[in-house]
Amino acid sequence: MHESAADEAAREASVSELLARTAERLDEYGFFFDFDGTLAPIRDDPEGVLPVPGALPVLTALAAAAGLTAVVSARPVGFLGSRLGAIPGLDLYGLYGLEYSSDGGRTVATLPEAEPYAPLIARIVTEARAAFPTALVEDKRLSCALHFRTEPGLEPAIEAWAGRRAAAHGLKVQHGRMVVELKPPLTTDKGEVVLRAAAGLSGAWYFGDDLGAPRLYEPQLLRRGVQRQW
Repeated sequence: MHESAADEAAREASVSELLARTAERLDEYGFFFDFDGTLAPIRDDPEGVLPVPGALPVLTALAAAAGLTAVVSARPVGFLGSRLGAIPGLDLYGLYGLEYSSDGGRTVATLPEAEPYAPLIARIVTEARAAFPTALVEDKRLSCALHFRTEPGLEPAIEAWAGRRAAAHGLKVQHGRMVVELKPPLTTDKGEVVLRAAAGLSGAWYFGDDLGAPRLYEPQLLRRGVQRQW
């Protein structure tokens, strides 16, 4: 159903009011950003991605003034730190919240429950590369990502293979944009990270464009001060 002109005008007015309120009390609000598709473009080669021009100065200024500024991504914290650097006040949440760093990735805290899955994920990566030699299989240490952006015809086979491996090993399947990931069966995703980190703030803004934050689609979250921008 398409939004009516009246509904669109009301929504824009509401967003404008929220922006004005946030600007007045910036130190009470949090800002959360996805990396791919938000701070950086999506590319066929995920290792070749860099932040868009101007992103780092804006993040630096925001981190110095806002109550909380964070990047919440499916990428490992080590990758995020290599692209964003150690911006003072910028928190990095990697692998959907399995990893965390407050110093640009120099030190990384891993969710203790996730660490025992590293050997299994390593085996899954090896098996995936053997099963799909022409696909991009990304080893994230605590998750295995199978990309089919360059070969969309592989999607059904990759989906089925990932489903079988998840069932056999008790893993969780995470769907993204032209990618399927196998990761530990823990209750953590981008939405959960935002909700936990935003506790105690007057409100928060989340900027992202993928399916890795399902809880942020829930309408009741708007009443809890989490605003979504896609």
